[in-house]
Amino acid sequence: MKDETKLKKYFKDKVVYKNEWIECTKDTVEFFEINNTLEKLRKTLMYVDISTYHKKKVPISSFLIKAILERIYPNVTDLVEICDIQKELENELCHIKSSYHHEYLSCKYSIPVEELIEVERKIKDSISNPENVDKEVAEFEAIGNTRDKFKYLVKFTTETPGITKQQINNFLSQIPEKYERYYTILGPDRIKANGYLEADLRKEWIKTNTEVKIDEEMISKIYSTFEIGKKYGKAKIKSTLKDIYSEFKFEKTAKASDLSNYFVLRTSQLKENGSWVNGFEILGKR
Repeated sequence: MKDETKLKKYFKDKVVYKNEWIECTKDTVEFFEINNTLEKLRKTLMYVDISTYHKKKVPISSFLIKAILERIYPNVTDLVEICDIQKELENELCHIKSSYHHEYLSCKYSIPVEELIEVERKIKDSISNPENVDKEVAEFEAIGNTRDKFKYLVKFTTETPGITKQQINNFLSQIPEKYERYYTILGPDRIKANGYLEADLRKEWIKTNTEVKIDEEMISKIYSTFEIGKKYGKAKIKSTLKDIYSEFKFEKTAKASDLSNYFVLRTSQLKENGSWVNGFEILGKR
């Protein structure tokens, strides 16, 4: 029973449950191919914390997240996709004791723990300089809120003459990867103009990397098409957005995750044509 509970916890938000069976998907097949004995399966599941106590308590190393992105997703360049991957990783790791993070990711991606640690170490060494920890970096480390850290970083880098790339990297190494990419791609002025809000920064990045500017009429159409409080399957969302993009000649490949640029979403499951599918529940407008 405990193994079953942990197994369901591991696959939470990944697959659909049909009665007591886990849906056969690429993720589930790969998972059971790797953990092909009860001993290996239990070793992997031991890292999953089935309680909710650790959800907001477990510290997650930004260096480890960077290592996974570099080692497993080196060819992903789309910022929104990178942010989604990072968010998924952070959501998984928040259920696992930090001392087990390397072992857990090693099992998940079938890479030796030593190799993962080495990649993490190289990234840390490339952007960390113990001799360059000055007063501002100490103040930065003391800030608890990620958005406040980001505001401090932007303010410091735009108002401090002679700031070095090493100093900037020291700051960036302490915040999630996505903010580093926002900083690099958008620059301080556009970040400040968007009020440091992640949702607005995502939209700004999409506009920057799309030949056709987002049309206000298109945004209104999206808001009128999807209803707050309702659940939609990912395939339905993607198909609907594809039609709207086409109508307004918006040159972007439609993804279900695009909906998060306009609405606050919660992952959910719903029945479509008699089968359970993964999707999102719309909680409100951005």
